[in-house]
Amino acid sequence: MVQIQQHMYTREREGIFTTTPGYDTIAKSKGLENNFIKKVIHPLSSYYPPKELLNSGERDEGKYPKSKLIMVTETGELIFGQSVYKESDYTGERETFFSHNMIVPKERAKEYLYSADTVFGSLPFRTGYELTNGSQLEELDHLPFVNGDFKPLKAVLNDSHISSDQFMQLVFALLSSLTTKKKVYVSLPRDIISATESAFDLTYYLFQCIPHELRKYFGFISYAAEPQSKKNINLMFVEKGSIRPNDSLISKDYVFDFAFNHFINANENINHHPFIEFVYRNLQQTPSKLADFYTFAKTSLCDHKSPSLQSYNDLVAFYSIKEGTYNHLNNKQSSLYKSFRSFLTSDNITQKTELYHVLVNLVNDDAAKISRNALPEDETIVEILQIASLFAQKDLGKINQYLILALYYGANDSNYLNQVYKHIKGYPLLFKNVNAAILKNQKLVPVILEAYVKMRLNRMATLKEVTGEIKFWLDQHPEVFDNQVINGLSKERLVLVFQKESNQLRAFQEVQKHLSGTRSLADRIQWFKKNMITDLSLEVMGSLKMELLSPEEFDQAAVIVNNIPREFMNAEIKQKIELINIVHDIMEKRYLSNPERYFQYSHFDKLQAIVIKLIPTSHLEEQTERIALCFYNKGHRKDTIYHYDEMFSFVDSNGGMEEMRVFLQRFIRMWGGFQVSDPAFKNSVQRYLNTHAKVIFGDKRVEKRWEAIHPIIKKAMEEVKFQQLSALGKYIYKNKKTVISSLIILISLVILGGTGGLVYKQIMDEKAAEALAIQKKKEEAEKKRAAEERVKAERAEAERAAKTMTLQATGMTYKDVNNDGEISNSDELIIVISNEIDMTKLPTLEQLDINYKEEKIEINNVSEADIVVEPNAASVNVKITDNNVAYILPIAEKVISEANEQNESSEI
Repeated sequence: MVQIQQHMYTREREGIFTTTPGYDTIAKSKGLENNFIKKVIHPLSSYYPPKELLNSGERDEGKYPKSKLIMVTETGELIFGQSVYKESDYTGERETFFSHNMIVPKERAKEYLYSADTVFGSLPFRTGYELTNGSQLEELDHLPFVNGDFKPLKAVLNDSHISSDQFMQLVFALLSSLTTKKKVYVSLPRDIISATESAFDLTYYLFQCIPHELRKYFGFISYAAEPQSKKNINLMFVEKGSIRPNDSLISKDYVFDFAFNHFINANENINHHPFIEFVYRNLQQTPSKLADFYTFAKTSLCDHKSPSLQSYNDLVAFYSIKEGTYNHLNNKQSSLYKSFRSFLTSDNITQKTELYHVLVNLVNDDAAKISRNALPEDETIVEILQIASLFAQKDLGKINQYLILALYYGANDSNYLNQVYKHIKGYPLLFKNVNAAILKNQKLVPVILEAYVKMRLNRMATLKEVTGEIKFWLDQHPEVFDNQVINGLSKERLVLVFQKESNQLRAFQEVQKHLSGTRSLADRIQWFKKNMITDLSLEVMGSLKMELLSPEEFDQAAVIVNNIPREFMNAEIKQKIELINIVHDIMEKRYLSNPERYFQYSHFDKLQAIVIKLIPTSHLEEQTERIALCFYNKGHRKDTIYHYDEMFSFVDSNGGMEEMRVFLQRFIRMWGGFQVSDPAFKNSVQRYLNTHAKVIFGDKRVEKRWEAIHPIIKKAMEEVKFQQLSALGKYIYKNKKTVISSLIILISLVILGGTGGLVYKQIMDEKAAEALAIQKKKEEAEKKRAAEERVKAERAEAERAAKTMTLQATGMTYKDVNNDGEISNSDELIIVISNEIDMTKLPTLEQLDINYKEEKIEINNVSEADIVVEPNAASVNVKITDNNVAYILPIAEKVISEANEQNESSEI
């Protein structure tokens, strides 16, 4: 066992650390380290006599107060000490003091700190020591305490005229000082001996107000001549009258001058600190409860390094709940539950079982108090959900019960019901457990679950919202759809918002995609989903306009019909389904071998309108039979079997002429080829050929391909070609024999006159060649003259440019040399320029161009004498001579005008 050390300090001839007279350690236990003595104990060993006694010349040691010290060091040692007044030192002449300290090692400090009776027990401190007894003191196994005889707290307070509120302010100040750098200074209103004794008794009770976890910071001196800051001393009692008003050194500390009713920083609102009121009450009434509380607090704070006063305020509430004395009316439940979360975590809950059970019981008790007139606040629900993660599986039922009761009694308020459910949704496992418990109690289902689902659905206006809500329940808790009311409400709302969709086919796909993504479900839930799809399929088919569908939409519709059982079909839907099946048959078959059965369909016009939209626009020759079907004229009487013009226009506009040619090849041979005998066919072909005659008859290869289609096409082409001939052409075409005979006679005459014609032709050719040579000579002479003129002009421009200087002026100043106020030929114009001057041009300069403020001034007849230029100068002086005064005048006037506007002199 580590032993307790002793130490003595006073003024002597020599000490342990010095060989000269003075204050020093004169004796110590062997286990006490010298460094510890010098750094810790020496600063604490001091005593200044009360001024009251010192000034009176009192020498009786018994009338001087004993200064008691109790302090825990930074390294954990517990020091008990006493310093007393001595009327004389070793010389017998000078006053001095004597200090005796007992030091409990840090390994054993806690065993003393737990009990105020131990800490404040009476110890046999020495008041003097003979050096002849040696410098080594014995080590102690235990402190030789004698239990003190303390007055009741009420009597102690009455003696010092301290009210209960002032005592609680003192408790707050002391607790605050333990974790801050602030000090507490107290002055009591009695004679110095009585005041010092009362200080010790008062601190005995104050110490009991300090939780165990904070006592390791405690430091106390029962008497000091005046306030002074000592390291690790929180509470210091000082001589009456030593506290000076407006002392800046203590203005930030806690000051309680009960002697003169002077207090600093002693106005805390104690109502905010239930712990202080709790300890004060129990100090007087049930001290054992205070000890029990500290044990409870110790366990609850086992993982807290530096607990605060607020921590103990919270723990008082927890302890009151444990004891059944908690007053719910004075506290907000959400704050209380939040406080639990600052103490309990999933990591420490096994170490704090007592506190955990307090929480579980609190939730249980609070659940029992829920009613229509006492619903949990929104913040409380949030906290309940957050602490649920701390609950063991066996206790989670209490959380579920709390939430269900809140939902049950709050169901009349749809906003409250919605808000509570919104919070619960954030905790999927709780959400599932709560709803599972509700579904098991048929009394709760209509009040909570049916009301909530109905409220949620009624607030939704879009298909996306309703589908999302249904999908949420299917994913999280599909069992709710076992309830027929919820089942019906969901389908009813889904159909209602679905009816408002402008594109129901696309909307149906979205719904199906959402619902098909749900997890594996029981057969009864699958049946619910199937029923919803059936209802939507009926809606789609009921409003569907088949002839307006795109190919993709028609395919979707063809799939949707499979969702509708036959017993749900009305006459309209049956008709649409029949139409879909026929269209599907037409589009799937490669050859339509029996088209008559389609012609006989009662809604053949709708069939045609649908099929024509479904036909792909590429490779139309492969769609010949379907195209023919779409343009079949059902009401014909052996003429105009098809709407040929419309059919040809469709093929040509979608496929072009080449597709049209191939289409005709197949069309003519289709279904026996009886259409070639239809006069309307021939007329439509001719109209088409006439429209495209330039292309077809403009290329012999194209024309031959078209002629090869069928003899009737070739014949039609000949007729079109004839119609496009001129009147002469038509005459020749109709009188071929007569025209041929005439040509033979004409050819004979040409042959007979051939020789005379050749001579004449030779003379004419020679004259033409001569005229051509003359014309060529004239053109070459003109070209030569133009080239010479161009060279001459370029040379003149180059000469002019060589004698021209262009100045970019950024500013101008007119200098009136004669000061006559007139522009004359002796004046100068100073031009501030931005470009460099080509000095080589000056001797030959004839023209000066000045660009200034979007104006250009050309000065002709310039000689070298007119311009003065310094090399690399930033300005040019132009003299106003007779040669250039006329050119300078306009700009000179402008410069002078600008100068006058700026109230400047005309001369710079």
